[in-house]
Amino acid sequence: MANPNPVTAWKPGQSGNANGRPPDDNSWAGLMRKVGAEVIKSGITKKEACVRVAYNEAAKGNDKFLKMLIERMEGLLTQSVDVTTKTISIKPAPEPEETLAETIAIEVAQEEAAE
Repeated sequence: MANPNPVTAWKPGQSGNANGRPPDDNSWAGLMRKVGAEVIKSGITKKEACVRVAYNEAAKGNDKFLKMLIERMEGLLTQSVDVTTKTISIKPAPEPEETLAETIAIEVAQEEAAE
């Protein structure tokens, strides 16, 4: 706006959005947060229960849950593009000493033994 109207222009120190951003209670993300925060019979939230299910399934060897957990914790596998030869080379992550599934299985066993 090249020539703002002095009558309707913002005054110094005045916000153009005094009420702020509207709450996202009606959005998908807001609904997910609301439902995820609900506490179930065992005293944990639904969100925590979902995470426990994911870890337990990964510990049983379920590849889909294992892949999801790795991507959430470590990020996606990096890809590099060589623009001179127009080929894509994927660099795999270095192999850990033990697999994530083995680590999770050990942690689950330790938690169950502690209970």
